[in-house]
Amino acid sequence: MRRLMCALAICAVAVPAWAGQVIDTPTLNSADNFRDLAGISAAYGGTGQADRAGLRALRPGMVYRSNVLTLSPADQAILVRLGIAEDIDLRTPYETRHQPDVLPPGVAYVNVNIFAVQKLPAPDMASAATADQQMQTYYQGFVTNPVERREIRIALLDVANADKPVVFHCSSGKDRTGWLAAILQNIAGVKQDVIMRDYLASNRYTEPHVAAILARVPAAERPAVAMMLSVKPQFLDAAYHEVQQNYGSMHGYITKGLGLTPTDIARLRAKLVAG
Repeated sequence: MRRLMCALAICAVAVPAWAGQVIDTPTLNSADNFRDLAGISAAYGGTGQADRAGLRALRPGMVYRSNVLTLSPADQAILVRLGIAEDIDLRTPYETRHQPDVLPPGVAYVNVNIFAVQKLPAPDMASAATADQQMQTYYQGFVTNPVERREIRIALLDVANADKPVVFHCSSGKDRTGWLAAILQNIAGVKQDVIMRDYLASNRYTEPHVAAILARVPAAERPAVAMMLSVKPQFLDAAYHEVQQNYGSMHGYITKGLGLTPTDIARLRAKLVAG
């Protein structure tokens, strides 16, 4: 396992001056999985350095991740205060049409359809096991599907080329968003166990919303629905397994699979970690 983690990581980076800074990103009532890529918000009950352990390489206030941004007026004002200038929406046309983003004036909107389909097929909810396998298959596709790799590359370049803070998101902010976040954190030199811990924080952020949904679902269907609405270590590990099998390392996936150049990677590093 240690060897696999070393192979997946790109490289370590020096700890910058903001290493001990508390993440003070407010939580959004209308987008419960909104957070700074650099760590869990103190407003969500985080304890500053404890919740940022291992993420200290990342500069806060530059890149945010979220679920769908159907923002209330109060939450729109928060985006303005944070200086977010671009919204990168990773969803399909069906999703964007049926639940369009609601943004403050002046925030540029970009749609990068990661799955490259008009509409996702209905999930297989026969059991928790089938839902688990379907989720793992989604994650494998981020690595093995050339069209998905192309769209992921576009999204990463959008992040790299933005000169102001950006937010990227999908519907729940956990799968497409979770994988893009993992790539960015790998580029920034974050360790694999820390990336996994931050990935799993989606369960913490969305717990009240998910609990409310499950309360309305028939008891027999709850295990499968709960699986689809959560993040699990095996989901992210399914993608990492394909990375290892096909490219040998995250660096190989990023450079060969996604086609990012050294200049692209340097630009992303500058956005994520430069002082």
